Amino acid sequence: MKPTSAFGSDVYEDYTAVYTWQSNQMAHAMMGFAGTTLLAHAIVTLGANPWWALAFAVIPALKDLTDYAVDLTRTGPIFPTTDAHRAEMRADGLTDNLFWIIGTLLAAFLAVSAGGKGPAFYALALVAAAVTVGGILGPGRRWTARKLGFDEAGLPFFFRLPNFTGNPVRATELPADDGAAAAEGGRADAVRAVEAVTYGHDGAADHLIVSGPPRCRKTTLAAGIGSGLTVRGVGVRYLSQAALIDVLSAPPPTDRARTEPVTPESVDTVIVDDLALPFPDPEMPGRLAGRQTVWVVADPAHAEEWRTRLRAALPGRMLAIELGRPRPEEQSENSAVPWPAAALSVVTLAVSAVAGVGSLLVVLFG
Repeated sequence: MKPTSAFGSDVYEDYTAVYTWQSNQMAHAMMGFAGTTLLAHAIVTLGANPWWALAFAVIPALKDLTDYAVDLTRTGPIFPTTDAHRAEMRADGLTDNLFWIIGTLLAAFLAVSAGGKGPAFYALALVAAAVTVGGILGPGRRWTARKLGFDEAGLPFFFRLPNFTGNPVRATELPADDGAAAAEGGRADAVRAVEAVTYGHDGAADHLIVSGPPRCRKTTLAAGIGSGLTVRGVGVRYLSQAALIDVLSAPPPTDRARTEPVTPESVDTVIVDDLALPFPDPEMPGRLAGRQTVWVVADPAHAEEWRTRLRAALPGRMLAIELGRPRPEEQSENSAVPWPAAALSVVTLAVSAVAGVGSLLVVLFG
């Protein structure tokens, strides 16, 4: 393993979701530290107790409450928000707060230390150490492991399925018997089929084939399925058809860095995007037999050809999901932000501005 694999690389040698997430948490910690340092300096300048600088920790809590409320209102009319999604959103906000508070405590600790090493100094030192160690070894470690699942999956981006605003128009069950008629269903059946695969519901299909015209959000739907599976702890590998051909044509790796994507043959679900030309080896899709698969057809004109090829290569229940043009009335930008969330956002900005700009003016001009 290269030394840069632990935290990623500034030259994008090993740019990973974990590296991005850890960088985000360090940014929160530094914002808390810098803001509290400035606020504590201003408070001491005014002759007040620097402990009041701990009030700066309320800012990320207000911001994350706003984000959480807006996320819930941005849920589209197609896929509902599940408990797993709510838990993921809460955990993301809580970790942001945790690292911000760590920075806040450390800054307040330095401010209190300026007044001498009394009981308050030692009490705050213990609290700061406990929160820092507990946060890094507790929620921080758990969420680093969770985010690592996205590195292993190779997902192009994280996307919550409830925020999908495409337009699934029909689901067609492709029978294994060539003589049997294909069973067709409408939008509700397509939604249920996607939910069953993503959330592990009973009766989930073994294989999904997603097709539709350009700009109908086929890749976004595939990323939402992969993200939902990864959040649930299911092993996923996402890759393009070209990448799948390369991976299956190469000898299996003898060693793999923890930040590198896993092989398609070692996971529960494989998502293949951008199906275009026929495989050089027609038997290649059959190597994924026994795994749940999702296939995204690039050109809708070739959707029927791909259904025939994949039906012949893969055993199990197979459904074709067809997307249409998104409906304008269902787009998230048409959803109004509820006034409590908007008011909370304004309060957060006001508190941040008063604390930051006010403290700077006090420090500069007394």
